[in-house]
Amino acid sequence: KRTRVVATSASHEESSSISPSLRALANHRSTSRPKMGTVRKVYDFLVIGGGSGGLAGARRAASYGAKVGIIENNRLGGTCVNVGCVPKKVMWYTASIAEMLHDTKGYGFDVDVKSFSWERVKASRDAYIRRLNGIYANNLDKDGVDHISGTAKFVSPNEVDVNGVIYEAKRILIATGGRPLWPKVPGADLGITSDGFFQIETLPSKVRLSAPGTLL
Repeated sequence: KRTRVVATSASHEESSSISPSLRALANHRSTSRPKMGTVRKVYDFLVIGGGSGGLAGARRAASYGAKVGIIENNRLGGTCVNVGCVPKKVMWYTASIAEMLHDTKGYGFDVDVKSFSWERVKASRDAYIRRLNGIYANNLDKDGVDHISGTAKFVSPNEVDVNGVIYEAKRILIATGGRPLWPKVPGADLGITSDGFFQIETLPSKVRLSAPGTLL
């Protein structure tokens, strides 16, 4: 007997229990309804967003026997793995080592630092993250969760369109995370967000932070 899976946002049997904000999003319909003959796939549970929350929800639902699909338009792992906790820690350790090397003489060490390669650190960091992306993909495969690559667009409360294919599920979990808010001040367009920091190819000579959060 298949176990029924209920998204955490629902507290009653019917969709009337969905919060007003989620209901408004789900009730948003595309101006172009699916055409006859459109490919359609049906799941017990769909997850929009392949970050930490979405991955956990998808795998847990699959462990209870549900047919699950997870939709992601970028790399698996979300902010934490790709542009957050993981790469931040790599750069934090890099900066910490540089600081310790600077202080070695005061502790009696004669250390000669010949050079530093930002490019090498970035390449190693990016390779490590790609490895984590692969681990997440393998875990989904082992748990029987379908990884759907693309951007989901609601066409009805229980249907989304991804690259022209209609995916249907009684329960859909929205786990898309958030994005940085750009300040409305002159010159803001010349800056970058923390996401952009991890794309810098060469070591910047000067850096200025504006309202830095935990990542920077």
